[in-house]
Amino acid sequence: MSKIPPNLQTELVARATEGWSSQQIADWLKTEHGVDVSHAAVRKRLAATRTDRAEAAKLVVRETLSRTLGEDIRCLDELRIEAVRRCKAAPDDKTWALLADQARKLIDTKLHYSGADQPDDPKLSGLADFLGTVLRAESAGDGDD
Repeated sequence: MSKIPPNLQTELVARATEGWSSQQIADWLKTEHGVDVSHAAVRKRLAATRTDRAEAAKLVVRETLSRTLGEDIRCLDELRIEAVRRCKAAPDDKTWALLADQARKLIDTKLHYSGADQPDDPKLSGLADFLGTVLRAESAGDGDD
C-alpha cells in the first residue's frame, strides 16, 4: 500500500470539501492516480490536515488580535464601565441580567481569541519560578560584599 503523495493533498481536501466520503476518495486515488490506500488512511490524512489548518488559523487569529490587544482591552474596559452604569440604571433585574451577560460575553470572547483564557505552559511557568529563585538568591548575595 502506498502513501498519499503530497502533490495530491489539495485535490484530496477539495473532494472532501465537496462532500466525498473517504471511501470515494480512496477509490478516486486508486482509479485516477494508481494510489492504493484504505478509506481509513484517507480519513486519517484528512484529520491531520484539519488539525494542521486549525492550528495555523489559530496562530493567524492570535497574531492579528495581539496587534490590537491593548486598545481592545481599553475598549472592553470602557464597555464594562458603560455596562455597569446601565446595569445600575436598569429598570428591572431581567434587563440588568441581560446587560451583565452581554458584557461578560464580550470579555470572554476577547480573552478566548487572544489565548489569554488558556493556562500558562507549565514548562515556562517552572522556568519563571526557577529564574525568580536564582535572581532572588543573587540579590540576597549582593549585600554581602
